[in-house]
Amino acid sequence: MPKSSTSGLVATLEARGYVTVGPAGVELVAAYRDVGWVGGMTSSVVRSSRPVMKALSLQTDESCFLGVLTEAMNIQFVEKSLPNNAIRYDVDSSIERPAYSTTAGMVLLAGLSEAELDEYFAMHELKALTVATMTDERTIRRALKEVSSQGYARLTDSSVIGASGVGVPIFANGRVVAGLSIMAPRERFLKSEQANIEAAVAAGKQITQALAYTNDKTRKAG
Repeated sequence: MPKSSTSGLVATLEARGYVTVGPAGVELVAAYRDVGWVGGMTSSVVRSSRPVMKALSLQTDESCFLGVLTEAMNIQFVEKSLPNNAIRYDVDSSIERPAYSTTAGMVLLAGLSEAELDEYFAMHELKALTVATMTDERTIRRALKEVSSQGYARLTDSSVIGASGVGVPIFANGRVVAGLSIMAPRERFLKSEQANIEAAVAAGKQITQALAYTNDKTRKAG
């Protein structure tokens, strides 16, 4: 690649927080090296999710996203599958969002232990992104118990006014490692709400099963 083009790409990656540039050259930031955004568990989840997310997006004609918790315990989307629908929901995957404001984040928080949740709330100021964002700790804790009980999270206008969605957990080794969500314009989502919920729950289970199979093959190979 020409040096000028390469420099421009590196500058973009650095500005978005993916790499650092120093005496040793260009390196992935520590968080991605440690948690494996391009390797390790997150990479396995992304690989297992891609075909399922594509099928889910085709089935619902809505946008599908895969989110994980960052080192700062925010939600970051690491994979997405968008429909052909001209009016659709999309996100900038370089931006971290408060976990309590998204459906993917809520299912990840619901998978934490009480001690981990205590630490989370101690670390984070609960700010409103919209008038509908939950910012009361007790309210969020009650919502998380409901998420754990029913197996999915539902939010409307919480992160973006005019958007609704459902999120479901992805499990690995007994832990919630990612959240799969369907997001859409509010009115369109609500017209097919139950179908969207059922489709998301089924897709989450499918990814969990695929991930378990992949991990089992890896252990046997090792």
